[in-house]
Amino acid sequence: ALTAAVVVVAALAAAWVAAENRATIADARREGLQVARSAATFSAGIVAADADASGALIAGGVDVPAPEKDYADHLRDASEALTDASAGARTEDVEEIDMLSEQLVTYTGLVETARANSRQGFPVGGSYLAQARRLAADEMVPRADRLRREGERRVAQAANDVAGLVGLVAVVLLLGAVVMVVWAAFTVAGRT
Repeated sequence: ALTAAVVVVAALAAAWVAAENRATIADARREGLQVARSAATFSAGIVAADADASGALIAGGVDVPAPEKDYADHLRDASEALTDASAGARTEDVEEIDMLSEQLVTYTGLVETARANSRQGFPVGGSYLAQARRLAADEMVPRADRLRREGERRVAQAANDVAGLVGLVAVVLLLGAVVMVVWAAFTVAGRT
């Protein structure tokens, strides 16, 4: 009876811990990992778009099919990353995501103004591009990196929660159950 009770208690504790861990991991994946991954994708998209925009301006405003397409693709990736980030965001992330969204619109406007001036041969296009590049490098990428680090922190915190005290107690109970089953087996074998 004692062996059966220990096995039942250990099994229930292990099942409860497993369910809690699954819920914790699901929350971390939804809120932390999604935000971290989306912020990293946003940063990569902005950096690549910035490089493509600079290359197009250096080429004298002449449209080169592949880089122009790449620039649009990178902007689309960055925009989709913000949408993905907002889907898994907590309320404290919303302000950062909204600011990134506004800055993305401003950045795009500055690049398009630079391209339009460059096509017409106006040297002011370079200053618009420089302003867009400063916005990307000094504000957008660092903000996205902070958002990424926050998502990574949530994932790490969830991992720490999974390996908490309750998990340790469940493992000790399971080991106790194994010891009790072995003890009961030897006891029964010795009596028979």
